[in-house]
Amino acid sequence: MAAAQALRGNARRAYWACRNAYLLSRQLSDPLLQALALCHGIYALTILGEFREADRLLKEAASLSWNVTNSEIRFFYSLSQIAYLVFTGDPRQALDHCEKLLAETEGLGLSYLYPVVLLHKQFALVYLQEDLQVQQIGTQIAALAAAVKNDYLAGAAEYYRGVSAYWSRRFEEAREWIETVIRALLPEAVFEAAFNRLREGEPSREKRAVLRRISAGSSVLEPDSQGRVAVPAELLAAVGITKRVYVVGMADRMELFDPDRYAVIASVLGDADPTYLDTFLS
Repeated sequence: MAAAQALRGNARRAYWACRNAYLLSRQLSDPLLQALALCHGIYALTILGEFREADRLLKEAASLSWNVTNSEIRFFYSLSQIAYLVFTGDPRQALDHCEKLLAETEGLGLSYLYPVVLLHKQFALVYLQEDLQVQQIGTQIAALAAAVKNDYLAGAAEYYRGVSAYWSRRFEEAREWIETVIRALLPEAVFEAAFNRLREGEPSREKRAVLRRISAGSSVLEPDSQGRVAVPAELLAAVGITKRVYVVGMADRMELFDPDRYAVIASVLGDADPTYLDTFLS
C-alpha cells in the first residue's frame, strides 16, 4: 500500500500506510516487516520535508536494521539515509554513503540493486554541482536501464542530467532533457517536486522562461467517479492524438500515443530486441 501511494504521488498517504504496517508488524513480532516499514516511512517523511520525525525514525531503523539478517533491509535503510542527507543539505556525506553501498551491493551479491544506488549517487552529485560526473553516470544508468527495460530508472537519470545542465547554465540542453522526461502523465507530487527543484537558486530570465514553458504545457487532471481523466485537447494535439489514444503504463506515470504512431515505435522496438519478453520474465 505504501509503495502504491508513493507511486501515485501522495507521500502523506504513503507515510500513513507505513505507520500502519509498522504497528501491525509490532503486533505480529515481525522485525523484517517492521524494518521495511520504517525505511519507507523515512523516505515519505523526507519527501514531505518533515526532517525531525524522519531523523527519529532513522535512529530507530538504524538499530533495528542491523538486528535483521536480511541484506536488502540494510540496503533500503542506507538508501533512505542517503536521501535524508541530500535533502537536509549534506550531499557530500550522502556521496560517501553511496560509494560504500556500491561496494557492498557487489560484495553481498546484490548487483541487481547496483543501478538504484548509482541513481542516488547521481542525485547527490547534482546537489554538489559536479556536472561532468552527473552526465557520465547518467549515460551509465541509461545503458543499465535499457538492459533491464527499466524506463523509470532511465527517466530519473535523464531528469537529474537536465537539472545539472540547468545549474551549469546550459539552458537549451536542460530543456531537452527535462522535456524528454515530462512527456508523460506525472503524479502531482512528483511534478511539484521537480518544478520546485528547478526554482531553486538565483532568479533569472532564462529560468523564468523554462518554468513558464513547463507551466504553460501542464494541467492538473482530476479523475471522475469512474476513475477516468479528460486530457486537454491541446495537449493531445501537441503529440498528434486526434480520435484514438494508446495508453502505456510506465511505473508511476502513463504515456499517451497515437495508435498508428505507437505501432511504428513498437515495430522498431521489436526489431531491436526480439527477446525482450524472455529478458523481462527471466
